[in-house]
Amino acid sequence: MQIIKVVSNPEYVSEDILDEDFITTFKHIHCMQVLLGSCRVNVKNRFVTTPSLFQKFYTLILMICAFGLNYIAVQVHFDKFKDYKSIYYLRLASVFVEIIKYICIIIHVRFLNGDANAEFFIKLQKTDRLMKIDRNPAINNILYRINVATVVFLTIYFLTLGIISIGSRMFIFLTLIGLAYSQHVFLLEMMLCTNILMYFFLRIRFVNSILKNYLYPPEEKLTKSFLITKNAIRYLAAETHDFASSDTDLYLKELFDSFFQFQTLYRFQILVFCFKCVISNLLTFEFAIFAMQSSILDTTEILITTMYLSFDLLIALLLSIRCESFYREIKETKRLCIGVMALYQDGPLREKARKMLSLIEEDPPSFNVYDMWQVDASIFVNILSLITNLVLTLLQFAFL
Repeated sequence: MQIIKVVSNPEYVSEDILDEDFITTFKHIHCMQVLLGSCRVNVKNRFVTTPSLFQKFYTLILMICAFGLNYIAVQVHFDKFKDYKSIYYLRLASVFVEIIKYICIIIHVRFLNGDANAEFFIKLQKTDRLMKIDRNPAINNILYRINVATVVFLTIYFLTLGIISIGSRMFIFLTLIGLAYSQHVFLLEMMLCTNILMYFFLRIRFVNSILKNYLYPPEEKLTKSFLITKNAIRYLAAETHDFASSDTDLYLKELFDSFFQFQTLYRFQILVFCFKCVISNLLTFEFAIFAMQSSILDTTEILITTMYLSFDLLIALLLSIRCESFYREIKETKRLCIGVMALYQDGPLREKARKMLSLIEEDPPSFNVYDMWQVDASIFVNILSLITNLVLTLLQFAFL
């Protein structure tokens, strides 16, 4: 009788199984999204799948509760505005914009593109395995710290709003829970979007570090750093990778493919965010003008409104900075590839650099929102400029 010895691969049983390190990186944001009923995927036993029927049912319950709380907010909290028709309808329009935004986002992330969302996170994991990021856990530790900081910051932000509301009048807090919930869902989704941009930024910088270490060997010994500096990433790359033996052209191709998937999945959120940011700021500013003229807003409501609007502009700023950082790293990759090609007239290293340069020149990655505009450093300036111009027009109508 022949005995067949089965040798299992200790590294990966299945390509669809996520590594513990990768799961931990996004763990805190994922847990908060599960609690809020807005997670795109279901992660269980290291497998990533579409949200379960129970999770979708849970989301529907939260949606009904949010609609009910928003209705109570309109009936109770806005009652004092009924004698001022313009103010009342402006406030009502602001709530309506929030509800529409919440419905669009929650349906898109929870009930649509389920398979595409699961495939995207599997794609990110496969890219990490190809790049052998597991040899450099510090890369994911950087993203882990960013994700933890995101959760902590959002928690403090909403706790502060709650404490301010309770400190003034309890009914303000109770009636605005629905609006705070819908805003929390949206802000968390947008923050995750910017954090995924950091995922691509770090890996492109890692590829650039491999090239730099080959082209410009450091004269002094590189040192490890807690910060995301170029020298810190070069130190991590030098420990495990070498340009001559690394498939940097394949790394770049996989990263570009993943980025195009990311753009397809998240451009709707960017579209909703841009429209919401402009419309909400205009409605709220117009409401504030009329309310202050009528002296019906107290200090607490003014403070809450200011914090609420400032966070939208903060996300726009963060989005523009991280997108531009990613694009600058791509330009740096192009420059380094040209440097390698100038060093070698032929051979495998020149061919590798040529393939990388072709990838960048033929189909450069860019975050286009349905071919209407590109998300880059100018998006924050453009949004702020548009809001400022419209606000000045409103001021002219109000005081001139």
